[in-house]
Amino acid sequence: MKRLLYSPILVLLAAASCNSGYDKKYVTKEGKEHQTIRFMELGYGIGTTNSDNTDFKIKDPVDTIPLKLGTEFGIRYSLASNLDEAVKIQTVWTFPDSTIDDSTGKKSPYLSYNSAYTPNLSIFASYALGSKKELLPGKWFVSIYCENKLLYRKVFFLKK
Repeated sequence: MKRLLYSPILVLLAAASCNSGYDKKYVTKEGKEHQTIRFMELGYGIGTTNSDNTDFKIKDPVDTIPLKLGTEFGIRYSLASNLDEAVKIQTVWTFPDSTIDDSTGKKSPYLSYNSAYTPNLSIFASYALGSKKELLPGKWFVSIYCENKLLYRKVFFLKK
């Protein structure tokens, strides 16, 4: 009888611990008032950006991505905050092999960029497979950092 009583509790605890990776809180700035940031995943998958690259629309919510030129994939998220101050975010795309040339012409296993975002709005990070040297099968990761702390990591499986 006790087994039935504890089973739903264990299931709820396990579900809560699995969801914690998408909802992390921590203090990012000190001063008169602490700014607390909460990462909220809004979606991920194959999609397209508009012509001026200011929006990313998810068309197919999957994490397995076909390895074809022109395929674009990524995540949409929001940074909930108690303050309206801009939040500095570092986005890092990690590739399964270091054969993608970055803007300096060197080979690198990742692509990293920094941006400042207004909190409480929808944000996106996307990647478009634009050249044959980018057609690397395997696990691709997109990681979001704030103040050198990992907020979120998503793995995409690129397959032929």
